[in-house]
Amino acid sequence: IDQYAAFGELTYSLDDQWSFIVGGRWFSTKRDRDFQLYQPADLIQEDDNPVKTTDDFAKKASVRYRIDNERMVYALYSEGYRNGGENIVRDGAVLPREFDADKLKNYELGFKSRWLDGRLQANLSVFHMAWDNFQTELSDPGELFATMVVNAGDATIDGAELDLAFAPIDGLDLG
Repeated sequence: IDQYAAFGELTYSLDDQWSFIVGGRWFSTKRDRDFQLYQPADLIQEDDNPVKTTDDFAKKASVRYRIDNERMVYALYSEGYRNGGENIVRDGAVLPREFDADKLKNYELGFKSRWLDGRLQANLSVFHMAWDNFQTELSDPGELFATMVVNAGDATIDGAELDLAFAPIDGLDLG
């Protein structure tokens, strides 16, 4: 697998309180695979797969509002991507040989803060993730036990995360 990527981010600060961020990651992947299976000394399976290429661009956008020097709120949109691929398939396998790329869209709102002269940090985020063509590993129910990657359909994840850290005295951190 050969992969090339370029990524970057640009921040524009309207004033001391408002910031806007845009970014992205362009990537190109080329996959070339030859597969041979010997057991124990004889070639029992050979696979010469065509070269496959993937080019895509994952986006990111965010807006941030600083309430003061110790507190801020933000909204974020970002995308993720995992390459597709091929499983090593033996005779009798039931699951498919190839699996497609999966893509993730993330929507997030958050609050980050420091209190008590910086000794207490409290961060909260809520998020919604929409995952298209989710990749997962499954055990093939065919004749030979094998773990293979498959696309399991679409998924959503809704959640919240709270992160608290407290340093009541120097040298002691609680989280």
